[in-house]
Amino acid sequence: MTRAAAIERVDRHLSWACLVVLAACAPGSAQPSESQQSGESPQPFRYLEMQSAGAAPSDRLPLVVALHGRGDRPEWFAGLFDGFATPARIVVPHPPHRFGDGLAWYLGSWQSSRGRTQIARELVAHAARIRATVEAVTRARPTRGRPVVMGFSQGAMLAYTIALTQPDAFAAAFPISGFFYRETPLPARIDPARIPRIVAWHGRADRLVTLADDRRGVDALRARGISVELREHDAAHTIPAPIRRDLLTEITSTF
Repeated sequence: MTRAAAIERVDRHLSWACLVVLAACAPGSAQPSESQQSGESPQPFRYLEMQSAGAAPSDRLPLVVALHGRGDRPEWFAGLFDGFATPARIVVPHPPHRFGDGLAWYLGSWQSSRGRTQIARELVAHAARIRATVEAVTRARPTRGRPVVMGFSQGAMLAYTIALTQPDAFAAAFPISGFFYRETPLPARIDPARIPRIVAWHGRADRLVTLADDRRGVDALRARGISVELREHDAAHTIPAPIRRDLLTEITSTF
C-alpha cells in the first residue's frame, strides 16, 4: 500500500516538505519487544521527536504526544505540526503493528463486540506504554508542565483511552475522527475532576469511523459525569486545514 492509499490519513493538502526531524529515536528511549509479559513494567514505544518554532532539543519545552491512524507513519504524521508557531517538543510514537507500508495501533475489526473488547484491552495496555514513553522523554529532555496528547482515527481512540486510564499524566486530550471504546475496562468509580480536558473533533461526512460512533462514546462518558466537548464539522475522515488550525490553537492554550 502506498502512502497515498493509506486507509486512514491526514489531509494531504498539508505541507510536508518543510518538516525537520531532529531525532528518529531520542536519547534514552527504549526499543522493547511488542509483547510484554504479565507483571512487567510498561515499556516505552520507540518515537520520533521534533521541536517546533525553531526551539532546540535542549530547551525546556511543553510536550505534545501525537498518535497517528492506521496505515500512517510517524514521519508522515509529524507534518501535521509543520509551521507550528509555538515552541514545543512533538513526540510521535511508533505503533506496534505493521499495516501495509505503514503502522497501526491494533489489527482486526472493531465492528463485532468480541473484537471491540479485545481491542479495548490492547489500547489500555498501549496507554500505559504511552505514559512510559512520556516518562522516558522527560528523563531525556527538559519538559515544562504536563504533556498533551492528540490522535487521529485509531490514534484518537488511543487518546480517549489515555485520558481515562492515565489521567494524572496528561493535561488534555484531543481526539480527531475516533471514538471512545465503551468496552474499555475502567474503574468502577472515576473522579471526573481528575480527568484531563477532552476536546474531540469529528466530521459529519466521515464514513470510515462515523460521527454516530463518537457521539455514543461521548454520551457514555457524560453519563459518568465526565466532561467531553465534541466539535462537529463537515469533512470526511481527514484533518482539514480549519480543524488543524483549531487543534493547534487548543494545544497552545494548554501550555
